[in-house]
Parts: sequence; structure tokens; C-alpha cells
Amino acid sequence: MSAVPGHFMNEDHEHRGSVTREEPRPAVDGSEDENDSLATFWQWFALAVLLFAWIAEATMCADRGF
Repeated sequence: MSAVPGHFMNEDHEHRGSVTREEPRPAVDGSEDENDSLATFWQWFALAVLLFAWIAEATMCADRGF
């Protein structure tokens, strides 16, 4: 629902409160599997970078005596 006043003025009162959603479109050429695997790769890559940075910070703190 929009907070813009014009939205309420142009709306049909019959359909007020009903929500319409578009059906998800199926992947045409199977690129969705490629996108999922690519997203999974980047998630694991980000996790590895985070873990590396955390270990590096802990090593520096241990070296300084914190």
C-alpha cells in the first residue's frame, strides 16, 4: 500500500484491500542454476575473507599483548 494520497483517490473501492501479485516466471535457459551457484560461490568467498580477517586481527592482537 502506498502512502501517497493520490494512490487512495484513484483506487477502486471494490478491490480495496486485495493484493495482486505477479506469478514468478520460470527460467528460460536454465541460467537460474548458474546464478545460484555463482551466488553460493560469492557467499563462501565473503565468509572466507571474513574468517581470514578475523584470524589476522586475532594474531595481531595476540602479538601486541591485547
